[in-house]
Amino acid sequence: MSLSDLTEQAVQHAITECDELGRTNFLRTYGFRRSRDYVLMHKGRPYDSKAIAGVAHRYLPGGNLLSSKEFSGGEKAAAGKLRELGFDVPDPAKQTVAPIPTFEPGAIYNRVRDIHKVYGGQRQGGISTPKEVPLIFLFTGETGGQYGYRDGPRANGIFAYTGEGQVGPMKFVRGNLAVRDQVKMDVTYCFSKL
Repeated sequence: MSLSDLTEQAVQHAITECDELGRTNFLRTYGFRRSRDYVLMHKGRPYDSKAIAGVAHRYLPGGNLLSSKEFSGGEKAAAGKLRELGFDVPDPAKQTVAPIPTFEPGAIYNRVRDIHKVYGGQRQGGISTPKEVPLIFLFTGETGGQYGYRDGPRANGIFAYTGEGQVGPMKFVRGNLAVRDQVKMDVTYCFSKL
């Protein structure tokens, strides 16, 4: 069997398994690395296309895992086959802006190196709105409490974010306005080191 045998259903099973294990554990379990160029986008979430294709092969009748050394992840292999099956794998050569971030929930990132150098945006303050990508980064920390900020998840499942401003009620300008007017916000909890 080869990648040519992959089915949409097998790929869906691999995506579900990745969701259950978490990206880092999924890659570690099956011996794959993060995709540098070909990222499978599914329901707004990024997946490592080569890893998904290799693991999906296990879900075929009589199938087995294809290791990363057994096939390519590029246009003529994993990425091409996934597109053929109807999955979205953007062509890196045609991307004009930074890719949507693939942060691992709970991981620690360097704010300047991992966020601002890649995506842009304001380097000061709690809200960063890069011009080149449709993202808003919210920064919060434990020390905010001494300044009146009470950010964090609430018992009702809502993440409360105080916003920008040090005196009086928050005004809907700049970053606060961007957050308020965001149509849909997917939140990934990550940690940033300055």
